[in-house]
Amino acid sequence: MKMITGFKIITLASALFFMACHSKSSGSAKTSLVGSWKITRATGAMPERQVGNLYEFSDTALYITEFGITYKGGLSMSDTGFVWNNLGLKKAYSYKMEGDQLVIHPIVSDQQFYLDKK
Repeated sequence: MKMITGFKIITLASALFFMACHSKSSGSAKTSLVGSWKITRATGAMPERQVGNLYEFSDTALYITEFGITYKGGLSMSDTGFVWNNLGLKKAYSYKMEGDQLVIHPIVSDQQFYLDKK
C-alpha cells in the first residue's frame, strides 16, 4: 500500500513539474523587434529632434533614419537591450514593450523614445 501511495505522489509531482516547466517556457517568448518603428514621442535632451525618426530592425542590422538620412549598423540583441554598431561607433540601448509600443533608452543618455510599429 505504501508503495502505491509513493507511486501516486511521484506521478503527481512529475505532472506538476512538467506543467510548471511548460508554462514558463511558453510564456517567456522573446520579443521580436524586426520591422519598422517610428518615434511618436520622446523625452530627455532635444526630444523634438527625435520625433518622426525611423528605426528599422532586421535580425542582424538596424537602420536609423534621421532627417531623411539613413544610417546602417550591425545589431546585437539580448532580451532587454541591443547594441548598434555603425562603422565602429557602438551605441547601447535598453528596451521594453509597453503594450504595442516599443520604449528604448540610449544607455549613455537621459533620452527615452516611444515607438509605434509602422
